[in-house]
Amino acid sequence: MIDKLKKGIKHLSIDDIQLYLFGLYFLLVCVFEDSIIARKYIWIVLLIFGIFECVNIFKVKKIYFNWPIIFIFIFAIYCTLSASWAIDYKISLVAGRSVLLLSIFLLFSYNYFRRIPNGLDKLLKTIAIVGIILSIIVILYYNPINYFQRIIFGERVGSEIANVNSIGMKAIVSFVICIFYAIFKSEKKYYFLSIIPLIVSIGCGSRKTILFAGISIVAMLLYYAFKNNDKSIKRIVFLSLTFLILLIVGLYLLKVPFVVTQLDRIGRMLNGILGLGETDHSTMLRMSYINAGINQFYKTPIFGIGIDNARLININPTYLHNNFVELLASVGIVGFLLYYVVYFIIFNNFIKKRKSFNNYYLICLCIIINILVLDYGIVSYYSKTTYIYFLMCFLVLNIKSLEFDLSKPIDFFEKVILKLMDLGFFNFMGDRAFIKFKYWLIFHKELDLDNPKTFNEKLQWLKLNNYQEIQTTMSDKYLAKEYVAKIIGKEYIIPTLGIYDSFDEIDFDSLPNSFVIKCTHDSGGLVIVKNKKDFDKEKAKKKINKCLKKNYFYIGRETPYKYIKPRIIVEKFMSDNNSELRDYKLFCFSGKVELILICSERSKNVKFTYFDKNGKFIDVRQCGAENDPKVKLPKKINQMKKLAEKLSHDMIHVRVDFYEVNNKIYFGELTFFDSSGFGYFSPDKWDKIFGDMMILPSKK
Repeated sequence: MIDKLKKGIKHLSIDDIQLYLFGLYFLLVCVFEDSIIARKYIWIVLLIFGIFECVNIFKVKKIYFNWPIIFIFIFAIYCTLSASWAIDYKISLVAGRSVLLLSIFLLFSYNYFRRIPNGLDKLLKTIAIVGIILSIIVILYYNPINYFQRIIFGERVGSEIANVNSIGMKAIVSFVICIFYAIFKSEKKYYFLSIIPLIVSIGCGSRKTILFAGISIVAMLLYYAFKNNDKSIKRIVFLSLTFLILLIVGLYLLKVPFVVTQLDRIGRMLNGILGLGETDHSTMLRMSYINAGINQFYKTPIFGIGIDNARLININPTYLHNNFVELLASVGIVGFLLYYVVYFIIFNNFIKKRKSFNNYYLICLCIIINILVLDYGIVSYYSKTTYIYFLMCFLVLNIKSLEFDLSKPIDFFEKVILKLMDLGFFNFMGDRAFIKFKYWLIFHKELDLDNPKTFNEKLQWLKLNNYQEIQTTMSDKYLAKEYVAKIIGKEYIIPTLGIYDSFDEIDFDSLPNSFVIKCTHDSGGLVIVKNKKDFDKEKAKKKINKCLKKNYFYIGRETPYKYIKPRIIVEKFMSDNNSELRDYKLFCFSGKVELILICSERSKNVKFTYFDKNGKFIDVRQCGAENDPKVKLPKKINQMKKLAEKLSHDMIHVRVDFYEVNNKIYFGELTFFDSSGFGYFSPDKWDKIFGDMMILPSKK
């Protein structure tokens, strides 16, 4: 069982993790929205979800909006700006920030669910499952027996956990979605699952949710009956509805407490709204809030008194229990229109697409109409669930998306991050995470370390799995000379003029007119001195000292460099009849030369030209550098190949570099990770072709 669980977790995709994060966020909102302590964790979960989606947006370099989302952002910005004329600017700033964060959440969620397969169904089922889990939590909190006893006697249950009306609403939406999948998708398990949220919604005693449930179920059953033009189905549906009505009437006549209580409360609520007959204290109190808000709107009709400031106009500071009046009083007609234009766009799309009306349209219409009606008795503009229901409508109606190309800003941002990685700002990251992140930034695809196939993937695998101490010796520019000399002879080694621990130790007077200064532990720590008279010693010192302080390992996590002692080596300057030297790099796999790379024109625009082992030109480019089909292999290439194969004996892969100076071969360096495994090829098929040449050890 544990092994299966571990296997399941291992195969979770990023999209799966995001879906669980979304569900966790929604559940935490349902249970702990009123808890100040829990809000921090709710936003943390949301932040992680957003980070994952940012990564996906960076991958595709596109982000999708639609007009409702744009208006929601404008509304959020307007709410924040209302702090400038608010009665209490601090209240408005907090409320504005909340709406702005919800707008960002909506944007990321929209991009996520429109991208993943079956996004709409996954969203609806997540809403349903969260409602079921919430309902189970409520029942267990009170103890099942105690809970049912309290329901039977007409008590409202749930206020000790969260807002009882909010719990009821979330539970009843879950119930309606379950019934939807049971009826229209023939997923029979949802009939059973629907019972749990139905019980809790009844226990919450919310009049509005009970009305919503009744209307939604009747609408779905009638639609199902007329859609399936089958007399037997219609008969069953109408008999079911008749039985349901008679059951409710019978229970009321029998004076079953919870039925009598709810029907009486619904009646008093309607009386209060319509101004007819007896009403209850709750409705009367709400009406007083509404009247106060309307009076304030008359005073400040255009811009209001600042978002969430309407609570300050009541004797007991609280929201106005009516979303329409709350917005009119707080942000005036401007804010009211910015918010409700979202509903206008949604209903306009329903009308435009009425000919393609389907099952999803029905459930979406039921939920969105319910929210709009409920706005008479609640304040929903800052409710996190409201934005989730908006998201559902956008997906159901397939509202036209607006695509924004982020290629240029993302390319710039990626370059900044890569530069920061080279400067050491990401040294805190573990090797595996660092390598995968940098690989993704460069190649824009995930690094497969479990089954590496390409040349660069296999180099990354070798970094993490194949370090040997001898590799450090072979990578040290001073020690490598001794190592190579023992194998192929001293005659191939460029003469060393000195080895130093610091720049100040170098006796430049004793050096010839031309020489080369290198660091033993890195790549790039190089100063070429062709004439001592023109030598800028201070500039060279600054460069070399900077390199000495840097551990080259952290740039690409090449383990051999991690343990090299930083020193300075001064070598003889090599010149081939005063022409620029070319690097001849021989790629050896399992002790055999398979590829040859010539690096030419380094002082201008460097060119990388590849040949196969037989000397045939390969039309491939690496790291954006051009190739030169006219360049020729050195005269002594065959001897170089023999020497390289001696040096690479029994190694999975190593690159052996040589120079040819005045018809004589000189050793350059040994490299285990060409371009640190980040050298992208064009066309990229060559990454796989070169990768096939490397045989990794089989996993144990």
